[in-house]
Amino acid sequence: MRMGPSALDLVGAIHDSYNGSIDAFVDGFSWRVMTDHGRGRTPGRNDALDLAHMLYLSRDSVLVTGDKTMAETASAAGVKVLAPDALKAVGAGLE
Repeated sequence: MRMGPSALDLVGAIHDSYNGSIDAFVDGFSWRVMTDHGRGRTPGRNDALDLAHMLYLSRDSVLVTGDKTMAETASAAGVKVLAPDALKAVGAGLE
């Protein structure tokens, strides 16, 4: 099936409109799947939900989490990660 000029224009417009908003999700998801598979680990009960949180994170985000798996995944995707204790320390310095 061949695409006509208007279909090609539409595909080009869609491609050109992408703003990189799910890059962290794609990178985090890919890293998590490859890492888990390489370690022979089966997905945990909350893994899918944790990965869904990656959809609204960008590489400019700072994720505050005490969850080791989520922190590993986000960090591998280029998202900055802070432990809750670090955030408390910053808050205590503001008092």
